[in-house]
Amino acid sequence: MINLKDRELMGLALGQAKKAERWGNYPVGAVLTFNGKVAGKNFNSIKQDSKWAAHAEAMLVIRNSKKIKSALKKNARAEIVLYTTLEPCLMCLGIAFLHRIKRIVYGCPDPRGGATRLSKSSLTEFYRDYWPEIKGGVLKKESYEMLIKFMKRQRKLQWKRNLKLFEEMAGGWK
Repeated sequence: MINLKDRELMGLALGQAKKAERWGNYPVGAVLTFNGKVAGKNFNSIKQDSKWAAHAEAMLVIRNSKKIKSALKKNARAEIVLYTTLEPCLMCLGIAFLHRIKRIVYGCPDPRGGATRLSKSSLTEFYRDYWPEIKGGVLKKESYEMLIKFMKRQRKLQWKRNLKLFEEMAGGWK
């Protein structure tokens, strides 16, 4: 069951994904909430930044949140939720662990780089202890359609391979 708050915040993340696309970037956006309030927004910005880590909008929004840094310094308990239009990669999932993200909500599963389906039993105790609640599929159709539209416009072979993976994955829920 998808609640209205998750839909609303994923809608904000989709707005960030649209910004990314307008700048010529892969259309993925992220929103971070801190105790129920928006604490940050970001989008894929690899075209502007040219550093590989700029692909990781979830990592960027977490890393740049002053509220999270302050709470971690004080060892304060906080309800921190990450909303992202695409399933987090291993780097974003790892930084979510380290920053004590309680929940991750994503739109579209990522058949190429998604990491939320890792087996908890294969992880060390530290990561098992901080494993967040993960909920996928919030506004997945909208997220999927934006990504597919973007990939169809690309000319490089890499995007054609990605497109095929996404189309195969989405076949069951189009």
